[in-house]
Parts: sequence; C-alpha cells; structure tokens
Amino acid sequence: MREIEFRAWCIEEKRMYSVLTMEQINTKHWHIYSQQGDVFSINQVILTQFTGLYDKNGNKIYEGDILEFRGSKGVIKWDNEYSRFIITYVEYILGDKIENSFSIVLGNIFQNVDILPKATEINPMSYAF
Repeated sequence: MREIEFRAWCIEEKRMYSVLTMEQINTKHWHIYSQQGDVFSINQVILTQFTGLYDKNGNKIYEGDILEFRGSKGVIKWDNEYSRFIITYVEYILGDKIENSFSIVLGNIFQNVDILPKATEINPMSYAF
C-alpha cells in the first residue's frame, strides 16, 4: 500500500510546503497544516499528491513535478478519466507510462517552469481543487 502524502504550494508566498495533516472544518472549508508549522485554508494553496513512485535518484514524484525521461521532459498530472497519474510530454508524446527507474525529477511547475520549453503552456492554477 502506498503512502498518501501531499505538498502545498502557497499561492501568495510562492513557496512549497510539506503537508502534515488536513482538517475538514465544514463542507466547503479545510485547514492545511504544514510540517513547518503553518496553517492555510484550502483556497490559499494548491495541493499536489505524492504518486507513490520515486525517480532513479530516490526522490519522491509528485503531481506537478517535471521529469526528464530518456531525453524528453514531461509533467506529472492526475487523469480523472482513468483515475491514475500520467506523464504529459511537452516536447513530444511518448505515452503515459511513468517509468520511474529511468526518470529524474527536475523540479515542479510552480517553482521551475523555466526548465520547460518556452512554448509550453502550463497553468499551475489548473491543479487547484
């Protein structure tokens, strides 16, 4: 069984936090508690989930991460239609199988969008709940 883990990108601070826990306040409001001791409401952050996979260097792979795989770069996304994580290649399509033993995490779409090709249109807000 894989661990369920999240990171939180604080929209205002433009900073990534490790999530310790989440608390549902009511049907529309959640509090996100970071491992660093901060508390956010759900509308202040964009949550990205750990895929359960590690790259070839042992780094955790999260939704929104930019991977390099066999010379191509791609972005990890959640596919609602098939309920799975996929990798969307921005240089060309190789398929959707995440072969983590050959992949390297280069960064994420929030902090490192500059490592993607200039024509790439990535909207970090599309990851917001």
